[in-house]
Amino acid sequence: MINRKIWKPVAPLAIVVLAATVVSSAQAAPEDETVSGERPIASPAAVSFADPAEFKAGKRSWSVAYADFNGDGKLDAATGNGGNSLSVLMGNGDGTFGARTDYPAPKEPYFLTFDVTTADFNGDGRPDLALAGGNPIGNVGVYLNKGDGTFAAPRVVPVGYGPNQVTTGDLNRDGKADLITANNFAANISVRLGRGDGTFGQEKRYNIGPGPQGVTVADVNGDRIPDVLTGNFGRIEDSLSVLIGRGDGTFRDAHSYPAGETVNDVVVGDFNRDGVPDVAVGEFVNNKVSVLLGRRWGGFGPARKYETGTGLNELTVGDFNGDGALDLVSTVSPDANRDPSAPPPNDPKGAGVSVLLGRGDGTFAARTQYSMPGTVAAVKTADVNKDGKPDLLGVNLANESLVVWVNKGTT
Repeated sequence: MINRKIWKPVAPLAIVVLAATVVSSAQAAPEDETVSGERPIASPAAVSFADPAEFKAGKRSWSVAYADFNGDGKLDAATGNGGNSLSVLMGNGDGTFGARTDYPAPKEPYFLTFDVTTADFNGDGRPDLALAGGNPIGNVGVYLNKGDGTFAAPRVVPVGYGPNQVTTGDLNRDGKADLITANNFAANISVRLGRGDGTFGQEKRYNIGPGPQGVTVADVNGDRIPDVLTGNFGRIEDSLSVLIGRGDGTFRDAHSYPAGETVNDVVVGDFNRDGVPDVAVGEFVNNKVSVLLGRRWGGFGPARKYETGTGLNELTVGDFNGDGALDLVSTVSPDANRDPSAPPPNDPKGAGVSVLLGRGDGTFAARTQYSMPGTVAAVKTADVNKDGKPDLLGVNLANESLVVWVNKGTT
């Protein structure tokens, strides 16, 4: 078995469409796909979540990140707000959060807040924040942690046009956090290598599929070098792009895969427990998640699709029922609006999250929806109450709130 580190093929692929209610775990894997030696879970145990608890965030809350910002051992949260601000909420360690502190977005022309992420950008051991401003001039605001959970005024880091999503990774393996953005207005990503002092080297852009909406970092070919994957909104034939890293912060030309239509997020996990990273992408218009199993010698198998519910905007991964198989969660918002500057819609009952429980062989059971009023725009996996079970942390665009779903275990 290849030991691959999951960091949070050029042949065309066939698309296998499977309704979520009829997915079978008995499908044979293609000859060049890996198969786990573990027995599939025919009927994954149902997981129960407490009713969603909401905590007031900034205007038009759109994205969420988390870390222990003040060093008290409790998980804190940050939201990126379409009203051009950043909100930080200190956690109480029991799944609740205190009053927010707001920070303005960078005072740059046309800065429009889309995504937020966290990493230690200046090497002081404290988590900092990066806020992507997506429309139309590309900038990222970097907020350095003062050590007490408060943040300095943002430093502006220019990137490509329309950075809808921002992530981090150590692309050149120097122990310093780098910035990567998916530039929706252009068919490319931007890479800014970190210097370890809160500043970044010269921008480098790499061409990928059109309209990238999601970006993540993972070692997908087993060479222990981080690669970059993007989910692209533009065309089905190149809706998933993979850039293989060289280990020095540069990348080979992108390989693209037909993973779905109107793709707006991408996540990585070992869904069939074979030690090889797999990929899931979310389709915004078709309301499906496509799962592509990793091949032992590189590349991915054909996409298998599962229904998620209307308005898929973001995906997250975790083992929510504790059976050793990774599960998938997507946002659900029938009236979801991709522009966080627009007036937020509010669905009285159809928003929430959709959970697809994994069988451990790369297939998933039919979805279960956990509903709430509003427009759920983002979701992340985090243990908010320190009980060892993964919970869900999201934002409600309509209610302008941080949302917590506490995991109550299996039923």
